[in-house]
Amino acid sequence: MAGIPETIYAGDSLSWTEVAGEYPAPEWTMRYAVRGASMLDLNSTPSGVDHAFLATAAQTAALSTGQYSWQSFVSDGTGSGTPPRPERLPSDRTFLRSLPGSTGGRTRRRC
Repeated sequence: MAGIPETIYAGDSLSWTEVAGEYPAPEWTMRYAVRGASMLDLNSTPSGVDHAFLATAAQTAALSTGQYSWQSFVSDGTGSGTPPRPERLPSDRTFLRSLPGSTGGRTRRRC
C-alpha cells in the first residue's frame, strides 16, 4: 500500500500500481475494499503483469470524513465459490474534507 497516501482529501484523485508478485494480471484481478463511514470498492485494470488502480475525484468526494480500513483481495475469476484470498493485511487511511475555498480536484499519483 505504499502508493496510497496516509491522508486523502475529498475530491482528490488517486492512481497507483501494485506489483503483481505471485498474482500476475491479467490471470488474476485485484480489488480494494475501503470501509469506514462510507464504502468504496476499487477494481484493478491490468498494467502488464501488475495491477493499476484509479480512485476518481468524484469517488473520493463521496466519502465521509474519518478513518477507513483498506483491504486488498485477489481472485483468479474461476468462480469456484471460494472467497478471494487476501493479498495484503488491512491498513488504515484518513479521508478529510477539503478546506473551504480550496481549489480541490488535486491529483495524487503514486507508483
